[in-house]
Amino acid sequence: MRFHEDGPDIPDSLIGARELGEVVFFCGAGVSAPAGLPDFNGLADDLLFELTAQESKEAREAGETLDRVFTVMVKEFGRAAVDREITRALRTPRKADLRFHEAIIALSRGTDGAAKIVTTNFDLLFERAERRLRRYVPPALPDLVQAQPIDGVVYLHGRLNAAQGASSGYVISSADFGRAYLAEGWASRFVRELRERYTIVLLGYSANDPPMRYLLEGLNSREGPERSPIYAFATEGSSASDEAWRDKGVTTIPYAPRDRAHGGLWDTLFAWAEAARDREAWQARLVALAQRPPAELRPFERGQVVHLVGSKAGAAAFASADPPPPAEWLSVLDASRRYAEPSRRRWDDSEDVDPLDVFGLDGDPPRPAPQVGGGIVPPGEDPLRWRPGDEQWSERQRVSGYHAEWSSQLPSRLYHLARWIGLVLDQPAAVWWAGYNRLPHPGLMREIDARLDRAKDLPEPVVHFWRRYLEAARARQNDVHDFRLYQAADRLASEGWSTSVLREIERALEPIFEISSATLASPVPPSGGWDVVRLRDLVGIKVTVTRWPDAKLVPPPEALPRLVAIVRRTLVDMAEMAEEGTPSFRRTPTLHHSGDAGESHGHGRRDELFHRFRKLFDFLFVQSRALALREVDNWNSNDRTYFAKLFLYAAWLPGLLDPDVVAERILAMPAEVFWDPESAREMLFALRAKWSRFGAGQRRSIERRIAAGPPTYEGEPHKEYRARRGARAASWLRWLELNGRALSPAGSAQLERLKSADPRWSDSWAAHADDSMSSYGGVIHRATEPQGLEKVPVSALLTLAESLTTDDHRQLVDHRPFDGVVEVAPLRALSALRLVARRGEHPMRFWRSLASNWPKEADPRLSLLMAHSLARVPDPVFLDLRYDVANWASKFAEGLIRHDRRTGLAAFDAIVGRYLAAPAHALESSVGTASVGGVPKVESEFSIMKAINSPGGDLAQVMMTLLNQPRRRRAMPAYVGSRLDVLLRLPGDGAGHAAAVIARQFRWLEYWYPGWVDHLVPLFDPGHALSEAMWHGLSGDQHLLSDAVGIMLKPAMLRVIAGDALWALDKEARVQLIQQVTNLTYPRGGQAAISYPEARRVLMAVDDHERSEAVSMLARSMSGEGMWAAFVRPFVLHAWPRQLRYQGEASSRAFVSMVEAAGDRFEEVLDLVDDYLRPVAHLDTFAFRMKKHDEDGKNYSGRFPAATLRMLDKLVGTDRQTAPWNLGELLETIAEAAPALRQSDPWRRLKALTH
Repeated sequence: MRFHEDGPDIPDSLIGARELGEVVFFCGAGVSAPAGLPDFNGLADDLLFELTAQESKEAREAGETLDRVFTVMVKEFGRAAVDREITRALRTPRKADLRFHEAIIALSRGTDGAAKIVTTNFDLLFERAERRLRRYVPPALPDLVQAQPIDGVVYLHGRLNAAQGASSGYVISSADFGRAYLAEGWASRFVRELRERYTIVLLGYSANDPPMRYLLEGLNSREGPERSPIYAFATEGSSASDEAWRDKGVTTIPYAPRDRAHGGLWDTLFAWAEAARDREAWQARLVALAQRPPAELRPFERGQVVHLVGSKAGAAAFASADPPPPAEWLSVLDASRRYAEPSRRRWDDSEDVDPLDVFGLDGDPPRPAPQVGGGIVPPGEDPLRWRPGDEQWSERQRVSGYHAEWSSQLPSRLYHLARWIGLVLDQPAAVWWAGYNRLPHPGLMREIDARLDRAKDLPEPVVHFWRRYLEAARARQNDVHDFRLYQAADRLASEGWSTSVLREIERALEPIFEISSATLASPVPPSGGWDVVRLRDLVGIKVTVTRWPDAKLVPPPEALPRLVAIVRRTLVDMAEMAEEGTPSFRRTPTLHHSGDAGESHGHGRRDELFHRFRKLFDFLFVQSRALALREVDNWNSNDRTYFAKLFLYAAWLPGLLDPDVVAERILAMPAEVFWDPESAREMLFALRAKWSRFGAGQRRSIERRIAAGPPTYEGEPHKEYRARRGARAASWLRWLELNGRALSPAGSAQLERLKSADPRWSDSWAAHADDSMSSYGGVIHRATEPQGLEKVPVSALLTLAESLTTDDHRQLVDHRPFDGVVEVAPLRALSALRLVARRGEHPMRFWRSLASNWPKEADPRLSLLMAHSLARVPDPVFLDLRYDVANWASKFAEGLIRHDRRTGLAAFDAIVGRYLAAPAHALESSVGTASVGGVPKVESEFSIMKAINSPGGDLAQVMMTLLNQPRRRRAMPAYVGSRLDVLLRLPGDGAGHAAAVIARQFRWLEYWYPGWVDHLVPLFDPGHALSEAMWHGLSGDQHLLSDAVGIMLKPAMLRVIAGDALWALDKEARVQLIQQVTNLTYPRGGQAAISYPEARRVLMAVDDHERSEAVSMLARSMSGEGMWAAFVRPFVLHAWPRQLRYQGEASSRAFVSMVEAAGDRFEEVLDLVDDYLRPVAHLDTFAFRMKKHDEDGKNYSGRFPAATLRMLDKLVGTDRQTAPWNLGELLETIAEAAPALRQSDPWRRLKALTH
C-alpha cells in the first residue's frame, strides 16, 4: 500500500505485522542524518581531520574498509582518544530535528504498545525524542530465548558515553566487529534470535555500509523455516543496489527519493506513523474513500481501500459503513474484472475502455499477454479469495454431521465482504458482477437470501435476477460438471430400469438457469440506476438442461411411457423458465427437416432434448396408439415454445389423431401461436395431412382463420400491416393449392383478393411458406466435373464455363467445371485462355484455376508453353497472379529443368525476370498475421512460415530442390549458384524470403558445397540487410548445427542473441538459437565451438524463460549415452550463471524436469542444481510423478526421501494456494520411507501448508 501517490509501496504483510507488534526497526546512520549527525563515512573523515591522522589516513586513501580504517586509528591514537572524538562528533545538536525518530518510535509500537527499535548508531536521539524510552546496551541485551521482549531501543554497537574514563563499548573497528559477531558472538546471537521472532526493517543503511556485512551475516547465519523476512528501503532505479541487497537476503522496498533529504521516503514514514498513532482515524479515512465511486479515485487510493479489506477488522469496517461502499468496488476487488480485456461500453462506441485504467491499483502488474486458448491468470491483488491470515476450519471436515456449507465456512474477512455484497445487491453494478461469478460460496448465497427476504422495496429486476441466480447456483452446487444423467445411466447397468433409476433420471433432467454476462457486455459496470439500465444489458439468464447420453438411455417398452412423461415435464419446465430468462433470439427447431445439405437440427442441449422427446414419442406411438393419444392429451397446444409444434407434428402423423380433434385445437389456438413463424412448417404439414379428412365446414373455418391473417406488431403502420397480412395469408392458402389441397370457392375468391395486397407477391412466396427457418452450415464441396466442357469448341469453352460456374451454398457445393477441364484437357484450357488473351481479355478466375489445377502428368512441352504464357501476361494480370505463378513454378520448374536444362532455365529466368521488375509489394508473403488459440502471433516478415508462402521463397525452393541428390562434396553448380545470387537481389521482401529458404538448409549446404557457403556467411552479420532473414531461416532448421557451422557463425550469433541487431528474432527462432548455443558447448572430440564463458554471457543476456529452454535441452539430452558426464554436468557447472538475479521460476521449473529425468542419478543431479532452485507455483504434476511408480519402477520419494524433501523445500514457497494439491500425500510417502524426517524443519514447514 502507498500512503502517498509517489511514495514507496509497502507490502501489506509488513503493515499487518507492524500492527501486531511483530516488526523491529533496525536503524542506521541515515536516520540521524536529518538531525545533522554524520554517517559512518562522515564520522571517519571527521576523526581523521580532528586527530590529524597519518597512518589511518593512508589506509583510508588506500581503499581499506572503514572498520579497517578505525582499527588502524585505534592503533595510532589509542582507544580512549578515538572514543573521545566519537563522543564529541556525535553530540546531540541543540535544535535537532527529532520528527524522524519520533515517527520510528510510533511505527515500532504495535498493539502491545512496546517500542521495538535496534540501532547501530551511538547517538542518543531516540532517547531525546522520548525521554521515558527504555534502553538496552551490550552486554545487557534482552534475552529473547527466555521470552524477554524488546520494549525500547537496543544500542547494538554501543551507546554514546560522555563520562571520562568510562569504557564506551563502541563497536567500530574490525576487531570490535570480530569480537561482537565472531569471537564472543553476542551480537550475532541476538540478531539471529531476533529474526526468528520478528520481521526486520532496515532504515538508514545502504547495502555496502560496513555494519551491514556483519549484521546480515548474523541475521542469515541460520537456515530454517522460521526465519522472518528482512526489508530495506532502497532508492529505485539502482539495479546494482537491488542486487547487493538481494545477495544479502534482503527484500527491497524501492522509493523515489525526490530530494537529497529523501523526502519521498520520509513523507511516507510520517504518514504511516500518524496512522499507527490513531488507527481509528486512519481507518475512518479509508472507509470514507471507499464510500466514493472507485473510478473517481486515484490508483493508490483504490490500493488503500484494498489494503483496508485485506484484514478482518478493515473488511468489517468496510461492510459496516453507512452508506455502504458502492457496488462498483466489486470491479476493483475482483482481479478478474480489473484484468478483463478492454472493449467498448456499447457496441456503437468508437473507443475501447480498459478496466485497468478505470479500476486498477497502483501495484497492479501490467496485463499479461493472452494465453493460447484464451484467458489470462490475473497477476494482481484479489481480495475476494482466501489469503494467509484468513481462518480455516479443517476440524469441521467429517464424513457425516456437518453440512457442507458449515464445514467450508467463509473466513471472517470474506464473510464481511459477502455481507457487503448483500447490502448492495440492488445496484446494477452488483448484478453485472454476478454475471461473471456464477458459482457463489454458500456464505454469499445466505447473505443474498437474507437481503431478499428482509428488503420489501427492492426493484423488480433485482428480485427477479437474484432469485434465479440463487436457483442456478444451488442447482450447480452438487454437480458443477453436469454429469448427472451419465451417472444415472451408469446405474442402469446394475439396477435396470427400476423406479429408483427413473426418479434419478427425472432429477437429472430438471432444467436449470444458467447465468452469464450479457451479450456484448461492457468491460466495466454501467452507470445509472434501474430507470435507465435494463437487466438484459447486464446479464444473461438462460435455461439449460443436462446432455442426453445417446447410447445408454434406450428404454424397454414397460419403461417408455414413464420416460416420455419425465421428458415432457422437463419440456414444460423449460418453456416456463424460458419466459423468465432474458430475451434471446433462439428458435425451437423444426420437426420436419428438409434434408438439404448442411441443415442444422438445432443448437444446444435444449434442442437436443426436444428432438429426443419427439423420437421417444414416435417409439411410443409405434408401441401403442392409445398410450400416444393419452400423452398428447397432456400437451398444451397453445404453448408456442414446444407443445404447439409437437401437437401439429402429432396431427401430421398418419392414423394418430382424429381430424375433428385436430381442427378444434388448431382453431382454438391464439393468433400468436397459430401464426408463429417458427411453427409455420408444422402447421402447413398438419393441414396438408388432414385437409381431405376435415369436414367442409372445418376446412372453411380454417380458410377464414387463415384469410384473417396474422396479428399486427406493436407500432406497425396500418398500411404495412395490411400488405403483410394479405401476403402471409395468400401464401398459406396458395401453398395448400400448390400441394394438391383444394380450397372452397369462397376460399379461392379470398385468395385472389389477398394476392393483390402486396404487388410483389408471387407463387414463389407461397412455395417458401413452409420454410423450416433452420440455419445452415458445413464444409462446402467443390465439384470439378467438366460437365462436357472438354468436348466443346475452344472458342466457346470459357463462355460455357462461366455459365456453369455456380455457388450453391444452400446445398454446400461450388461447381467449378473449368477446374475439371484443366485436369483432363490442359491444352484446351490453356488454348482457350490464350485465344481470348489476343483480344486483351484475361479472366482471372480461369487463369488462377489453370495455375492451381495444372496436372502433374502434363507433357513437359505443354508445361513449357504454360511457363512462358504465365511469364508474358500483362503487368496488372501478373500482379494479380503473383502467388499463383510462383506456386506453379515451385511445382513444375524443377521438372522442366531436369527434362531440358536449357529450355527449362530459360522459362524459369523469364518468370524470375517478371518478379525482378515487379513493384516491392508484389513480393510480400501471402501469409498475414496468424493467431494461435485466438492469440495474435507477432512474427518477423522473414519468418520461415512467411518465407515458404511467398514468391521469393517459392522460387528459391526450385533451385534448392535441384541440389537434393548430391553423391559427393563438390563445388556449387554454376547454373544454380548464379540464380540463387539473383534471387537474393529480388525487390521488397523477396530477397529476404529467398534468403530464409536458403539459410534453412545452410547446415546441409555447408557439408555438400563448403566452398559456396563462404560468401553467405557475411549475410549473417547483424548489420547486413539480409541478416534478419538469414537467422530466421537458419532457426527453421530443427537439426543441431555442426561445430564447423557453429565456428563459422559464432561471432554473428552471439551478437544477435545479445541484441546488437536493429531487428528482433521471433520467439521460436530465439529459443532455437539459444538451444543451438547450448549444444555447441559440447566438445565432440576436440575443442567446443562455443566456450562456457561465451555461453554464460548468452544466458545472462536473455530472460528467464529463454534460459529455461537451455535447461530443457539439457534435460532431454540426459538419456543419451555419456551425455551426463560429457555435456550436461559440465554445462551446469561452468556455463550456468550463478548470480541470484538469473535464477527464476521458469529456469527452476526446467531444472525440475532435469532432476525428474535423472533416474539413479537423482541425488547427484539434485546436488548439481540445488543452488538454482527457486519456489515454483503449481507443481502438481511433478509432485504426482515423484510419488508414482513409473514404467521403470522408479519412486523417487520412496528411494530418495531426504533428497526429495530437500528439493520440495526449495520448490514450494509459503503461499498455500500455489502449493501442489497432493503435497500432503507426497510428504506422507517421504515420511513412510524415512520416519525421522517428520521431525525435520522442512517436513514440518511443508506439512503446515497442507493444513
